[in-house]
Amino acid sequence: MTLTGRPAIAALAVLALSLMVNCVLIGFLVARSTERPRPAPAERISVVGTRLLPPPLRAEVSDRLKSDAPNLKAAVASVRQARQAVIAAMRAEPYDRAGVASALATLRQRINALSELGDAAILDTLDGASPDLRARIGPQPRRGG
Repeated sequence: MTLTGRPAIAALAVLALSLMVNCVLIGFLVARSTERPRPAPAERISVVGTRLLPPPLRAEVSDRLKSDAPNLKAAVASVRQARQAVIAAMRAEPYDRAGVASALATLRQRINALSELGDAAILDTLDGASPDLRARIGPQPRRGG
């Protein structure tokens, strides 16, 4: 039996829609499977980051940051607040260059303060690290590849 007319057009439309949905779903799954893991908290807040540290040192830095969670959360909230102030200054009418510059300077200071928390965790970890572990600092081999 061959479909003709409106039923054939409806069937083709349904098949095309199904194909599009499947392509989107497959694309989403492929994108998720190749997504890099989120960096550790120190990687996001320290200028140096932890990617260069061997796993034992990276874990210790992460533990130090977790133990300092209240200060870390306060610093992150402070950065968020400063970013909102920058947006508000940029949107203000009339435009005030000095106001935006001041808001940007405050944001920069708060980002630096947050970065200092991560840097301090790295420094404290390195203070107790063995020479062998410190010798392994550098680009780490990628997992699975």
